Amino acid sequence: KQLIGKEFALFGLGNSTYDKFCGAVEYMQDFVKNVGGEVVNQPLKIDNYYQDNELKIKEVGDWASKLWNNYFIF
Repeated sequence: KQLIGKEFALFGLGNSTYDKFCGAVEYMQDFVKNVGGEVVNQPLKIDNYYQDNELKIKEVGDWASKLWNNYFIF
């Protein structure tokens, strides 16, 4: 089924010591574009979520707030 005109926001948790850090995010970004969807913001890639947890929570919150403010305020 095509996803023409559908909007997507992508994020992933990963570990930058791996060759393909958050590779699923890259895969999904390509997939969404190939089926006609639109990635509406910069995908968020969180490195080592369980280390420096407070900083990661802030990153997620900032990303989500930006997404909400840019795309979901009517």
